[in-house]
Amino acid sequence: MRIALVTATGVDTETLDDRFLAEALRVEHGVDILNPRWDEPCLSEADWASFDAVCLRSCWDYHLRYDEFIDWFTRVDRAGVRWINPAAGMRWNSHKRYLLDLQQAGVPIAPLRLIPRGGTCDLDALFAETGWTEAIIKPAVSASAYRTWRSSAVSPEVSRDRLIELLADSDAIIQRFVPEIVDGEWSLVFVETELSHAVRKRPRAGDFRTQSELGATMTAEQPPAALLATARDALRVASRYGAPCLTRLDLVESSTNGGPIVMEVELIEPMLFFAYAPGSAARAASALAARMRAASAAVG
Repeated sequence: MRIALVTATGVDTETLDDRFLAEALRVEHGVDILNPRWDEPCLSEADWASFDAVCLRSCWDYHLRYDEFIDWFTRVDRAGVRWINPAAGMRWNSHKRYLLDLQQAGVPIAPLRLIPRGGTCDLDALFAETGWTEAIIKPAVSASAYRTWRSSAVSPEVSRDRLIELLADSDAIIQRFVPEIVDGEWSLVFVETELSHAVRKRPRAGDFRTQSELGATMTAEQPPAALLATARDALRVASRYGAPCLTRLDLVESSTNGGPIVMEVELIEPMLFFAYAPGSAARAASALAARMRAASAAVG
């Protein structure tokens, strides 16, 4: 069997995550691993469809080239690509309006406003209406804290020009700042419907961003029961678009919100923190191999 662990231009052929995953697939399941870029010019739609499975892993530029990425995704999907995570779920997850679906389903999130590209937003009026003291502003298609900043009700004029610039070429999310994130954000990794492992990501002093490349630290920890229950609720909503094989859910324990809240659902290209949890890559590899065998049997 052959699987494509899809990457992007400028990303190492195999990330640390994928080295763990690829080794488990090769050694334990005899799977051949390829690491093509999603925009690989020498691969046709038929070439992508020839893989036993395709798993989007480190397509870390998709938010910078969203229209181009979605065009590629749509073309290869129509060609009959056998995705590891369902296509409908990944498409749903690619734009942060999915957070409103979670909210509508009763899953707690930080309150937000979605402003369409070309629209306007009076930040003074928004802060006055909502009572928020701070907000996070970012593109609705984003990753790795790209164009993400913190705005204050005390001086919203600092963000005004920046928001106008963002809305000129992107939908935007304006979301109530969750102060507890400075104490750490949880990432829960699910393989199929079962929790595989969890890490707690703590931002560096004076920051709120929890990406390791921005100085955050990671530790493996056991999530509290309430946090796990909320994550499962979010996973059930994501599963409406097809049952995902690999899912990461980011949550924060929020006293201001009265309990855990979901910050992100990651179905497209999440870091899965295999290095922090011995045996986790093997669990993921077994699930991927099982899906590959099922897909091959269906085709045969």
